[in-house]
Amino acid sequence: MPPAYLAYISTCMPVLGWLATGGEASAYKYLLHGIRDFPTVEAFADETRSHGFQDVAFERLFSGIVAIHTARKPA
Repeated sequence: MPPAYLAYISTCMPVLGWLATGGEASAYKYLLHGIRDFPTVEAFADETRSHGFQDVAFERLFSGIVAIHTARKPA
């Protein structure tokens, strides 16, 4: 994940969440932890393969902030 994006979501998102909810930013903190703890695209692809999926691929978008993963479940 690009460092600038991580800095943004670590500093700006909690403040924006706090403002948007009138002081209750727990959902935004939860989202931040989910983003930080999610595996890299390569690790996620490897995990998908390890569960038996085939033709596993991914495409990074928006400088790596988003990735679209595709896989095929064997017959």
